[in-house]
Amino acid sequence: MLTSLSQLFSFYRTFWHNLCILPVMKYQNSFGKVGRVNIVFASILIAWTLIIGFLLNLSMVEISRNSDRTAKTQAIANFNKDQAIRLWATSHGGVYVPIDSITPANQYLSHIKERDIETKDGKKLTLMNPAYMMRQLYEYFTKDYGIIGHITSLKLLRPENKPDAWERKALEQFEKGIKEISEYDTINGERYYRLIQPMKIVPGCLKCHGHQDYKVGDVRGGVSISIPMQEIDKHNKSEITKIALIDGIIWIIVFIILFIGFIKAKETLKIKEKADQVLSEKNNEILQKNEQLKSFNKELESQVAERTVELNQANDHLEKFFSLVPALVTIASPNGYLTNLNPEWEKVLGYTVEELESKPYQSLIHPDDIEPTNLEVAKQLKGSTTINFSNRYRHKDGSYRWFEWKAFASEDGLLFAAARDITESKHAEQKLVIAKERSEESDRLKSAFLANMSHEIRTPMNGILGFAEILKEPNLTGKQQQDYIEIIEKSGIRMLSIINDIIDISKIEAGLMEVYLKESNINDQLEYIHTFFKPEAEKKGIQLIVNNSLPGPEAVITTDSEKVYAVLINLVKNALKFTSEGSIEFGYNLVETDNYPSLLEFYVKDTGHGIPMNRQAAIFERFIQADNINSTAYPGAGLGLSITKAYIAMLGGKIWVESEEGKGSVFYFTLPYHTKPK
Repeated sequence: MLTSLSQLFSFYRTFWHNLCILPVMKYQNSFGKVGRVNIVFASILIAWTLIIGFLLNLSMVEISRNSDRTAKTQAIANFNKDQAIRLWATSHGGVYVPIDSITPANQYLSHIKERDIETKDGKKLTLMNPAYMMRQLYEYFTKDYGIIGHITSLKLLRPENKPDAWERKALEQFEKGIKEISEYDTINGERYYRLIQPMKIVPGCLKCHGHQDYKVGDVRGGVSISIPMQEIDKHNKSEITKIALIDGIIWIIVFIILFIGFIKAKETLKIKEKADQVLSEKNNEILQKNEQLKSFNKELESQVAERTVELNQANDHLEKFFSLVPALVTIASPNGYLTNLNPEWEKVLGYTVEELESKPYQSLIHPDDIEPTNLEVAKQLKGSTTINFSNRYRHKDGSYRWFEWKAFASEDGLLFAAARDITESKHAEQKLVIAKERSEESDRLKSAFLANMSHEIRTPMNGILGFAEILKEPNLTGKQQQDYIEIIEKSGIRMLSIINDIIDISKIEAGLMEVYLKESNINDQLEYIHTFFKPEAEKKGIQLIVNNSLPGPEAVITTDSEKVYAVLINLVKNALKFTSEGSIEFGYNLVETDNYPSLLEFYVKDTGHGIPMNRQAAIFERFIQADNINSTAYPGAGLGLSITKAYIAMLGGKIWVESEEGKGSVFYFTLPYHTKPK
């Protein structure tokens, strides 16, 4: 998937340059104005379609990943539940139940002397070992919930436990040391998510399987869980359909806007086509600018080609759940002390049995749970049985563990209770809440993205359409026509800049932006930026100052020079945009630290109108400007500082701002001072 996304970015940039810009510049006389408008319209439409397709593809991938995580979580939860029941039964050597048609005596346990017993009142009972219990549970569970569980082995006692082809292959892998196998499979024509883990021999298993020459720790077989995917797939299909419908509506709206502009542009060009001879000299200037744009685009393509590489996916294996989840068993005396504690209390809470029996059990309960616990105990003493009551007990290290209880009281006031540790389940619930909040935040950001981009694309488009309409006026002078054409050209450049920012922020969020380290002279970069922006500063009457604090040889560091250029250009350009008088100073200082390497602290200081304190943190977020109320006075998509922050983080630094409203701002950022060894 990542490879295809990388190829999509590269294809789109190359396609835009080769199909739209190069032909228009190279063959503009052959196509004519109407032909060039056709090409531009087609190229923009294709680019927009690719963007919508890319966003739809990202949504589909995320839905598919969520489906995989949901299926695996359900499978592991069911497997752990089954393991807890099996190990509980194993620790007790099985259970005796009445013999009936549903539960006959197990012929495969005939070697056990006490397989069948008879109570004093003549009731016949038979031994149900853990495997026998799990088979019945699976039969009921599959019928009621559709989830299929199966105990199987390559060394069978019961023929019905014979593994299917998928299970046989997994069991053979377990012999080689594999701990878990999961994948999608088809069962009776329906798609299932299947998971199987090995079932190892524990001491309690030898009672029934010791005659098969098993030893403790041997792999006796496996337990497979099959989760039906019908409902999950149905939900995924519904979500994809909704997203596709929304993206389709957005595509149609933009298409209508582009088509209206296309029609108006064609009508205008047909009327003005006979006046092209008068504009020949200006057209030559436009061709020169187009050549410069062509050279600039080639440079951008080269940079993108160098930075775009395939990302290697690494899937971290989930940590194994505890293979044994034993119950905590105790008898509570009427005076409030625990007695007859089994050793599992020591393992779960860290106290010794003596320590636990020497203090009232209420001293271990979380303060918020004492009152509910007392109420539950009172119910038991009145004859009720506790089922699934939860509270928290303090661990010796000071933390708290969640227990789920089953208990009843005897006539003499003793409480017989058993608990299981459900702390991990509680943490999982918290993670689900966090995941839900993150999902809602993702939806909010997508809505903000679409709304902001609709505005930012419409603004330059209105400029193109508006001045194209004015060009229809027959009494315009040649200078007026060239001024309006220059405005149309600037609007087109602004639209291209917006699209490039969208691509850059998308690559950053998708993890496709790479860092290319090489030696670079910081002084040369600052001097270049000073020279580049000096004419614009002088035009506004602003003093532009650069500060190089290191001599030439010491100013050579190892970093990604292109990203440093991008950061500095964006910060200086913002300073010029928001400063109407005074000065702008930029430069850096060497900051010594206790650890290697030292830091270069860059700054861009202006005397602009400043940033309110309550906006200083928000300006580094996407689509945010410091002056949202008057944002029309300062055009921009609000992506520049977000991209800048991401670049600095990739280079190992950080960025912050210090500003006082009405006096100006200072933007700081740091870079590691990596130099070539002397």
